[in-house]
Amino acid sequence: MKCEQIQELILTDYIDGRMAPQAKGELEKHLMTCHECLEFARVAKAMAVEPFEKGTREKTPESVWMNIKEELLSQEEQPAPGWLDRLREVFHSQFAFPRPVAAFAGMCFVVMAVTLVHFSNINRMPAQMSAEQDEVEYMAALSVRSDVPTSGYGTSVEKYFL
Repeated sequence: MKCEQIQELILTDYIDGRMAPQAKGELEKHLMTCHECLEFARVAKAMAVEPFEKGTREKTPESVWMNIKEELLSQEEQPAPGWLDRLREVFHSQFAFPRPVAAFAGMCFVVMAVTLVHFSNINRMPAQMSAEQDEVEYMAALSVRSDVPTSGYGTSVEKYFL
């Protein structure tokens, strides 16, 4: 085994004492020949295990155990989820989208809606312009009378000032 693998095993299983006997024998055999890994194991044990070995065990107050028991009992009393809750859970598990995807979909919808409204107004513009043009021509036709001279309106006031 390489020193990196040995040091990984020292930090995980060897210090905790949860290593298989055969693997523990191979690791200790390596420690006898490699002083760097032996020092690593000594420092790791001094930093991770020894501070907790010297500590005293505190008795947990009875009130803490009662609170835990009450919390567990209150969780048991909650009703089982109904068919609607299960259906909602299935729907969310099948069709759940992360927030960025939902935001992107929303932006695409807005862009499509704006584009649709814009192009639908462009198609209407010639018809609106035609209707406005017709109104202008009609008003112009009303203002031009054939019985009135074009140089004036033919009123006495107009004759006086002109």
